[in-house]
Amino acid sequence: MIDISQELEPDELVAGLITASSGNAAIALALAANTIGVRKAIKVPVLAVVPCDTSDIKMHMLRQNGAEVIQHGDTICDAVLRAQEIAEQRGLLLVGASPSHDPYLIAGHGTAALEILQQHRAPLDAIFVPVGSARLLAGIAVYAARISPSTRIIGVQPRPRHTDTCYRTGNAGQSCLISNLFGKEIYTYSYKRSESNRNHNEKRFKKSQ
Repeated sequence: MIDISQELEPDELVAGLITASSGNAAIALALAANTIGVRKAIKVPVLAVVPCDTSDIKMHMLRQNGAEVIQHGDTICDAVLRAQEIAEQRGLLLVGASPSHDPYLIAGHGTAALEILQQHRAPLDAIFVPVGSARLLAGIAVYAARISPSTRIIGVQPRPRHTDTCYRTGNAGQSCLISNLFGKEIYTYSYKRSESNRNHNEKRFKKSQ
C-alpha cells in the first residue's frame, strides 16, 4: 500500500483515496496514507467501503487510523460497486478498482508466500489461505507457482459469505477447484463459523479497549 501511495501525485493524495475491502486491505491503506502524509507533510483522507458484516474489530481499527467508513451490501462485490460510485461523485482516487485483480496489491500480498516457503527446506504439501477479496490468495498462488509448483493453494472462508465460491463449496466438508491461476491450481474450502467463536472474539476485542 505504501508503494502505491508513493506513486501518486500530492494533489491526488490530498483529494483523497477510496477503496473497497473486507477490512484488512482498507486498514493497510489507512496506515499507508498516514505514513505518506507524515513524510510529505500533507493530510491524505481515506474512505473505506466495506460489507455490512465487517467485524467490529476491523471497523474500530479503520476509524482508529483515521479512515471514513461506509458499510454497504452483503459482499465485497457490492462494496466495490458502491466505492466506484462514490469515487466518481466525490472525485476520489479509487485504489484497487477491481480489488481481486489489482496487480500491485496482489504482488504485495504474494510476499507472504515467499516468507513461508523460505522458512521450509522441503516443499510444502499445501498452504491454506483465508479469503476475503482474494488478493492474498491470488498473490500467494502466483509466488508459489514459481517457487514451489507442487504446493497446493487452498482458500478458506466462512460459509455464510454470499459469494460464488462459497456457493459452490457450500456443502460442509467439500472442496472445489475454482480456477487455475498462472499454472497454479486454487481450491476453496468453506467452513461454518460458530456463533460462540464469533462472540468469544468480540469479547476479547472489548476487553482490549
